Amino acid sequence: MTMKRKNNPGFFVLATFLIFVGFFIFFICFILDPFGASFYYSIFFGGSIILQSLVMLETRTSVNVFKWKKAKPHFYKRGNEIIIYNPSLAYFIRNSGVFFTNLSLGLAPWFFPGVFFRGITFLSPWHLISLFFLLPSCVYVFVLGTASQTFTISSDRKFFKFEQRGICWSSELISSDPQLDIDVNPFDYTVDFIVCNADYMRKSIFGNRKRRIKEKRIPIPDTRNVSQEEFLPQLFPEQVHLMPLMFDLTSMPRYGISRTKKAEKIREELTRRQQEFKRDRRRK
Repeated sequence: MTMKRKNNPGFFVLATFLIFVGFFIFFICFILDPFGASFYYSIFFGGSIILQSLVMLETRTSVNVFKWKKAKPHFYKRGNEIIIYNPSLAYFIRNSGVFFTNLSLGLAPWFFPGVFFRGITFLSPWHLISLFFLLPSCVYVFVLGTASQTFTISSDRKFFKFEQRGICWSSELISSDPQLDIDVNPFDYTVDFIVCNADYMRKSIFGNRKRRIKEKRIPIPDTRNVSQEEFLPQLFPEQVHLMPLMFDLTSMPRYGISRTKKAEKIREELTRRQQEFKRDRRRK
């Protein structure tokens, strides 16, 4: 059974709107302050919005926006193991829209104090929001979002290993009894691995940490050389009948916290079929 990802027009409409907003900010700032501080800031801020739209097209549709090989997660087999490798550049690109948007907002009161509020004084509420929320969030996204990820899964699904290598930190999650399962991410942007009975170890400049994890959800990277629609049916053949609903749900845009009515119906139907599948499996 071959499944193909649907390109939902909603993502293209939203991306077009964000690109328009980015260029509109350029234009307005150029008219109001030609080659002034606010214009140069608008290049940074508007460019961040445009980048966010391109990242959305890259990660939520089949469009290849970023052509570099290192910007793509990829899938391959090694003996009886399945390897999914997500390079640090690919992982950062996924987070880059949020990173640069927060960075542009966080730097505004320090380098362009009059862009949003005229007559702003030092250590205003905008400075405090920047200092205690926006800039720390940029550091957090950069440190975690520039890590490389490697998934190693035995073809019989009896072994699972997830490694991350970042700046000044690394982590490893291993399970020899993973009871491996899949489900749509709670935010609907991808499909997650669900791993049980795992040993987790994290090393960083702040020390080492070990703990036992009963259950862990890990988003599956959107590989392009072999797509999720191709390798997941091979890894979970018993759930092939559920996957069209999973991929339909991940192709639905969310414009806020709540799902659209159509996405909610898909989620309800998927949940119902998953419950039936689990009941049938327990009976066998």
